[in-house]
Amino acid sequence: MTAALRALDGLGARRRAVRPFGAMLGSFVVLGAPMAAVAVAWPSMAGDFGLPLGALGVLSLSFGGGYTLSTLAAGAWARRATTEVRLAVSVGTGCVALVGIALAPAWGVLIAATLVLGITGGQVDAAVNAYVSVRGEVTSMGIIHASYGLGVALAPLLVVALAAAGMSWRVAIAVLALAEAGVAGGFLAAVRLARVEHHRRQSPVAAADIARVRRRTLVLSVLTFMIYGGVAGGTGTWAYTVLTEHGTVSAAVAGVAVAAYWAGLTASRLLLGAIERRIPLPLLPQVTALATLAALVVFWLGPVPEVRMAGLVLSGVAHGPFFPVQTLLATHRFGAGRAQAVVGYQIAAATFGGAIFPGAIGALVSWHGLGLVRPALVVIAVGLVIVTELLRRASPQTARGALVRR
Repeated sequence: MTAALRALDGLGARRRAVRPFGAMLGSFVVLGAPMAAVAVAWPSMAGDFGLPLGALGVLSLSFGGGYTLSTLAAGAWARRATTEVRLAVSVGTGCVALVGIALAPAWGVLIAATLVLGITGGQVDAAVNAYVSVRGEVTSMGIIHASYGLGVALAPLLVVALAAAGMSWRVAIAVLALAEAGVAGGFLAAVRLARVEHHRRQSPVAAADIARVRRRTLVLSVLTFMIYGGVAGGTGTWAYTVLTEHGTVSAAVAGVAVAAYWAGLTASRLLLGAIERRIPLPLLPQVTALATLAALVVFWLGPVPEVRMAGLVLSGVAHGPFFPVQTLLATHRFGAGRAQAVVGYQIAAATFGGAIFPGAIGALVSWHGLGLVRPALVVIAVGLVIVTELLRRASPQTARGALVRR
């Protein structure tokens, strides 16, 4: 009888855990979708507001600045609220920000709403990554980040489809706001029906504890995430504009190519568990960085548009596993007690890189045109290969058996 009760109790606990995890999947779908939609809609948005194409860099900086500051402050809020409450509030506020973007009458309002959207996104990213990373679940981490890729893959298709139907980019943003409202409702239900197992979380680590971590490894880890953010953010932000404004690709075909880029990223993350069984986890980031560099060279130097678009898609497939794998390795590099704080710094660094590098590319575009976008992406990818290898060499040997496949 006792064994049966324990089995039922374990089943109930697993069901309670599924509820917030399911909402977390939804939150990552809508996390990446808005800015992916903006990247494709930007030529139309710039026309509506009377702005040059390079102004996209300003919008990217606004989003990334809010995202970065929010991620750095996530630990303080984690001490005051449960994961479900933080996510419900963040996703709900993000819905309001999307409504502001959809209705923005002026450039200043658009920037302000995008800043708020970045703040809420940073909270979602930090909370969900911390929840999964401290458990060391390779497959779960891959699924979470695949959900992000799903959102950024579907968003360009949404914009292109609505544009083909004669609808404004504002309608696409409004659709995303409705989706975000549904996810917020899911977290509100999770607050009532279940609690994330808070006792399993490690307490956030004070700055003094971080100072005791080997500084070289920590600095390299943060730098690696920053440059990765530049590769992923720069490619996703500027690919559509380059294909349509500087090439011979139609808007519809370019939209499909960008969606395929994000779909490739999603697929490789979804298959992360299978990939990890064939390539040792500590070596996987270097393999993906080298493959990304090769694909971006093809995107730059391909002889015909079809080859260049193939390089774009392959770059998404190549770097898809990079972020989730490096997040999982934080526990082995810094220990479970320090991992949560380090993960927060890494996410902030990736966000900063995802804002500053596209913004810098925007400055290059304003100075010398769109022809500099693809060589700039290749240069950033070269930097990623270098710092990834330096980080691998600086990292201690760790037992891979601690990672759980679920």
